[in-house]
Amino acid sequence: MNIKQMKLDELSIEFIMASKSLSPFDTVIEVYKGHYGDFSLAQSLDALVEILSPIVQATKEIRLEKVLSELLPVNRWKSVVPGLPDNTPLNETIVRYLISEMRNLTKEKFCTASEMPNDTPLNDLIVNLILPDMKFLKRSHFLVPEKLEQ
Repeated sequence: MNIKQMKLDELSIEFIMASKSLSPFDTVIEVYKGHYGDFSLAQSLDALVEILSPIVQATKEIRLEKVLSELLPVNRWKSVVPGLPDNTPLNETIVRYLISEMRNLTKEKFCTASEMPNDTPLNDLIVNLILPDMKFLKRSHFLVPEKLEQ
């Protein structure tokens, strides 16, 4: 990897990058299926709760009582996953919450140093330095079609 020092393993970084893509939920599912197989959505979501939780726990300080309270259907309006119907399965709600938490991570939370200056936008860091080493993520996950042609 061109990044000099990563704070997490490559698979964790790939999930963090997937959460920062143009379609985070779909891209995280795609990365999961690429690494683990084509399971049903429910099975994939169950597994992703277990996979993404340690990543978020390692990179963010989160109070459990706040998380649990915000995941309740009555409180979703104030969480980072507003707009989900009350009947959204709990595993999907949790995965969307975890994706949202990872999406908000700054580069300092998962990499210590890079060959690019500190003021380099995260999207440039992802596309130029991190993506070449990812197994299932591509530039098209991060750049709108007109920017892909440049």
